[in-house]
Amino acid sequence: MDNYEEIIDNFSFDDDYGEDGIKAPIVSIENLNLVSNNFYSVNLDNEDLVNSIAKASKTNGIFAVYQLKANRKTISSTKSVYEIGVLAEIESIVPNNKYMKMNFRTLSKVYLSDVFKSDGIVYGHLIKLNDENDYSFDNPENITYSGVVKSALDKLNALIMENQSSKDRIEPNTVDYNVFLDSIFSRLDIDKKITQEYINANDKKERTKIVIDTINKSIVTVEVLKTLQDKTKDAMDKNQKDYILHEQLKIIKNELNADKSGAKNIFDAYRNDIKKLKAPKEVEEKAFKEIEKLEQTPLTSPDYPSTLQYIELIKDLPWNTRTKDTKDLKLAKEILDRDHYGLKDVKDRILEYLAILNNKKAIKGSIICFVGPPGVGKTSIANSIANATNRNFVRMSLGGIKDEADIRGHMRTYVGSMPGRIISLMKKARSKNPVFLFDEIDKIGQDFRGDPSSALLEVLDSSQNSDFTDRYLELPYDLSEVLFITTANSLDTIPEALLDRLEIIRIEGYTDEEKLNIAKKYLVPKSLENAGLNKDAIKFEDEALYRLIDNYTRESGVRELERKVQSIIRKLVYKKYMEDDLIKKVDVKTVDKLLEGPIFEYNLVDKKDSVGKAVGLAWTRVGGDTINVEAQLMPGDGKLNITGNLGKVMQESCQLAISYLKANYEYYNIDKKKFKDFDIHVHVPEGAIPKDGPSAGITITTAILSALTDQKINRYFAMTGEITLLGNVLAIGGLKEKALAAKRMKIKDLILPMENKKDFEKLPKNIKESLNVHYVNNFKELSKIIFIDGDKDA
Repeated sequence: MDNYEEIIDNFSFDDDYGEDGIKAPIVSIENLNLVSNNFYSVNLDNEDLVNSIAKASKTNGIFAVYQLKANRKTISSTKSVYEIGVLAEIESIVPNNKYMKMNFRTLSKVYLSDVFKSDGIVYGHLIKLNDENDYSFDNPENITYSGVVKSALDKLNALIMENQSSKDRIEPNTVDYNVFLDSIFSRLDIDKKITQEYINANDKKERTKIVIDTINKSIVTVEVLKTLQDKTKDAMDKNQKDYILHEQLKIIKNELNADKSGAKNIFDAYRNDIKKLKAPKEVEEKAFKEIEKLEQTPLTSPDYPSTLQYIELIKDLPWNTRTKDTKDLKLAKEILDRDHYGLKDVKDRILEYLAILNNKKAIKGSIICFVGPPGVGKTSIANSIANATNRNFVRMSLGGIKDEADIRGHMRTYVGSMPGRIISLMKKARSKNPVFLFDEIDKIGQDFRGDPSSALLEVLDSSQNSDFTDRYLELPYDLSEVLFITTANSLDTIPEALLDRLEIIRIEGYTDEEKLNIAKKYLVPKSLENAGLNKDAIKFEDEALYRLIDNYTRESGVRELERKVQSIIRKLVYKKYMEDDLIKKVDVKTVDKLLEGPIFEYNLVDKKDSVGKAVGLAWTRVGGDTINVEAQLMPGDGKLNITGNLGKVMQESCQLAISYLKANYEYYNIDKKKFKDFDIHVHVPEGAIPKDGPSAGITITTAILSALTDQKINRYFAMTGEITLLGNVLAIGGLKEKALAAKRMKIKDLILPMENKKDFEKLPKNIKESLNVHYVNNFKELSKIIFIDGDKDA
């Protein structure tokens, strides 16, 4: 039927499952219109299917579904099935008369690269197919397409409402255009060939055409059936109708009697499970109503699996289940020290927090937010807190979330509706008092579908979260016993109302010595274990690790350092198999040879002192860095030119520097005519990188003053500080990151605002000993220090 090589070329392979994909049981389920992003319910009515699903349920609940080709009854090779199917995950398995009933949801499309059998179970090597189409409703093209599809669907729904029950009406899910198409297609009556064509299609125009064509065919079918029914109805006399109705009633009664005993046991079992929850009365009443509704719902009704899924959610939520908190703070300290090196101030603050938690059992209005650059251990510290308190741990990444429904859930009236991730993760936590981590809270977004940060306000507000209501659950759920923790790289992008609810704990970058100890105690042993080697198989010399820290990474954390260590171990293991020789000691020479030379050179102090070039210090989201500010005079009429991708604040700092120097030209021996007869150009290199902030004020002023007076700047100095119009030097933030950057760059002398003296004294001893610090209150004091030939009295 299909040229699969051509079809696969239209997809890109996703590396979520690695280069070789994953291994999972594969099955075929007849008479089921399978698409991705949907929920299904089927009877497990043959032995092969039961065995495969049983195997999947005992591992991770993952299996794949493929359609059999013509004249094929079982899956024996890749030729038995169409090679593109869907990955699925088991939601629940419940008894249903003589069969078991499985509820499952479909995930993404997967390509079947190989088939093999193990212990009587058919497995497949699966590779996830990544659909790179833009399905967001931010895309005007998708809005246009959906309008055309909706127009055809409205006509079909009108005929359905006219001839059948309103329950058969098709309501699309509008999460995005991909789910929109899938939710419609899954409800249409389609043959196997059309279903496979839809699965194979990767172009959204082609998928849209298939959906519209299928809707139009359904419209014709419904219209023909209506015509036949009308003619049959007119032709039937009363006796014929009575006979048919009586026969139908007899069959229905027989079926009900046959199912009565088995079904009753299932529903009674659900009622008993609900009673055991000891949930609030409102929850019990709602659950019993849904069970009663399920009893009256035919198995073939679309409402049956959705109602069953809702009851399962209520049954699985921890309404009254808690873990017992550990009150041993000494043990908590041991766990924090075991899992993380250094970070003494952070650990002390966490232990203080846990002490109050033990004392009061709940801390109202206090939500911890760990703020720091990537790779410093924010997420792992939250996990350690869970271990230290004996609580379960769940994590929700907020990066890129734009839909409020991700927090609050979808209303049950929507096809394919699901609970929000808060409730889903509470179900996963299996306790009412877990440690719940909101990761990367600074990267949460918003669009026309709502503002997720507003929904989080209710979750993180202790005065409101005792009755948090998910749209899908439709019942208040108590989150007041949950220990919420958040992480962020920066506070700038967190909405003010949300930030007001957070208690900020800053985790600053690591020093080189701390990175060395982290590498020796954690990174190297872990990397050796992951490579299948014992901890003594390869030894890294301290100089080799310092080489990696100084010349192969530029970060505040240790994430890139870990990758470099892993890279070296991989190369050594490969070399062992190729040359039958495993190097057991890694020195500097080995590092440079395996990684092909240093990436960064930090000894970047100029070879000679320069006019118009000053070195500043900057804070970034990934730690500290140095910046060079250059100033140059040229004949002109007094214009100020600014380049280097500077933000508004730095541009204003340039203007302020000129105004200050004009006002004090006599003190600094500046030729007043230069302000009129020359243009001043200020440039900060690496123009592709945006730069902003007030702390470069004294650096900019120094560079301009040097250019105006032709004085050379001492190349061994770096500085940071905001300058006012009167020349006062104000305090700055991010001092540790900036000091670490200066140390990395082999800078010896540092000029800091006097107000930051107390902050510098708190830094680790090895940082303080490596830098000679000069504190200044105003720019006149600075000018006595920085210039080679400048020595004026303030």
